Amino acid sequence: MASPSRITDDRRLALGLGLLTLGALGIRLWLVAWDRLLVPATPGGAFPPLSVFDGHERGYVRAFLGQAPDPSMQAVPALTAAWGLLGRVTDDVRVLVGLCCLMGALCVPLVGRWAAHRFGTAAGLWAAACLALLPEHAAWSTSAYTVIPAQLLLVAGLTAQDKRVATLWLSLAACVRPEVALFGLARGWAGLFPLGVGLFWLSRLAAPHLGDPVVAVMVNLPMVAFIGPPVLLVGLLSLLPGDTARKAWPLLAFVLAVHVGTAAFFDQGPRHELIGGAAACVLVGAAAVRWKHVPGVIAVAGLALSLVQLKGIVHSPRPVPPAAEGRLDRGAVPAGCVEVSDEPPIPDQPIPSHVLVGRGIPHGDCMLWGEDPQHGAWSSRGLRPRALRMHTLYRLTVEAERIDGIRLYRLEPRWPWVWGEGPE
Repeated sequence: MASPSRITDDRRLALGLGLLTLGALGIRLWLVAWDRLLVPATPGGAFPPLSVFDGHERGYVRAFLGQAPDPSMQAVPALTAAWGLLGRVTDDVRVLVGLCCLMGALCVPLVGRWAAHRFGTAAGLWAAACLALLPEHAAWSTSAYTVIPAQLLLVAGLTAQDKRVATLWLSLAACVRPEVALFGLARGWAGLFPLGVGLFWLSRLAAPHLGDPVVAVMVNLPMVAFIGPPVLLVGLLSLLPGDTARKAWPLLAFVLAVHVGTAAFFDQGPRHELIGGAAACVLVGAAAVRWKHVPGVIAVAGLALSLVQLKGIVHSPRPVPPAAEGRLDRGAVPAGCVEVSDEPPIPDQPIPSHVLVGRGIPHGDCMLWGEDPQHGAWSSRGLRPRALRMHTLYRLTVEAERIDGIRLYRLEPRWPWVWGEGPE
């Protein structure tokens, strides 16, 4: 029979997680740019708001509206079918976005219970509070892309007490976003079947151009900011000698494994590392218990500040300055310079990838990268993480500006070991 104190802890945890879940839902709904979604669908015609959806997310909105999704390996059949079924009930895209916000909020109590199971009730509440405020998790909860549905299923699988239930949740996650099956291996044998499910779906989808994963890892290793804001580093206090450290070290290993594993994907971004960020929140919860709640207070305050800053740039690109003398025409570069792309190496791309140039393709003495106003906004196109990568890998100095607001930066590698011998 459970002791009265244990019953009290369970009730306190349930109440706290319930309130934090409601708070997380409110935060995610607050982040949505609802004014972009107010145009209703027109019967038998195009859906005007499609123009406001970015990248691969647009294909899923098309499926929701009963249209054929764009041909892409990101058009995963399971989620495409799920959104298509929902679209038979309503054609209001706000319902779809609201559902994704709810799914993001439901990750919060699962991560809270993950932390509570390992480190106690207080740790669970701190971890849940951190995930509720984690900026990228909140932002991706406003997108109809595969990120948050797969995240919810993945966290459910990683935190399920029964191994058979864990296998079920992880298999469903692999159906929605096949590569997350790799993270399910943290559950040992329960993750093997989901891994097979993920590999099956990857084999059925159009094969992406992956490039050299070794080069990708070398490029992306410095991008630890993709895991979350630096304030999450207070979670490392849980690793200092003590009873907590023994249970905390495996979580740190998991965070690092997520970072290195996703770094093998050239276009790595925060969306790929959300589960690592969730585990980092658990470490913060452990540190809060270990050090009289101070790390938890620091982390929550820092994450709240980051979240408010993110709200200001959700779908809000930098304004294009008025035309002025001295600006270059669209597509022009100064004489003797070559422009490179922040994209990974892709066949037939108009300008070479910065990765290929950095690995030694001759280009002269002047290598430039153009930062578009869109790079300063958060959207599901993922341009902001690419800009963060360029600012992290290079020392940037402004060389020129175009009339369309694109700033051309001269690039000097900040991490020579990333580039091997460097440019010739």
